Amino acid sequence: MTVTETKAPPFGVEHVKVVCRDILLPPDTDPEVLLWGFRLNGLDMVSSHEYRWPFPGRWAEATGPFTEGGDGCPTAEGDGLCVAKTIEGSQSGNGRFGKSLGLLIAYLPGDLLAESSHKLRVKKAWVADVFDPVRALLLSRANLSRANLSGADLSGANLSGANLSGATYSQGTLWPANFDFSSKGAVKI
Repeated sequence: MTVTETKAPPFGVEHVKVVCRDILLPPDTDPEVLLWGFRLNGLDMVSSHEYRWPFPGRWAEATGPFTEGGDGCPTAEGDGLCVAKTIEGSQSGNGRFGKSLGLLIAYLPGDLLAESSHKLRVKKAWVADVFDPVRALLLSRANLSRANLSGADLSGANLSGANLSGATYSQGTLWPANFDFSSKGAVKI
């Protein structure tokens, strides 16, 4: 298995790092070997299989048993932790912009269990910081193609350069004033 650094421009972990101020690094770990990703959780810090993520400055650890391969999502409770590389990967579970808390995640290459183009699964992950996913979007020319924007408050965003092809939105989605989101490819659900 080849380990790749989790970068996914135009919106990926580098954009997340811009909005994170106090990134905590794991003790006794060379920062040069850390790989980075992110995830969207409920405001209660709970993800799939009712896993509660720790606050920043702690390791999150899956209990196992672990399966090899797959698309980056745990197949059962304990089968690893899902980390996003792209917006699409962050929304494969219950992560939704406007209704989520973002976590900046670091992991070690030896903890990688499975990887796809949008997400990966690891045995353990370091929670380096929390962030507001909508604010991260505001600071980037985001590729929001196929993103679920249901209920997101994007009213203060500059989306002039955003790619919205295939992005879905609901009646509760708030858009910037005078922004023609339908001509950018967004689809109402």
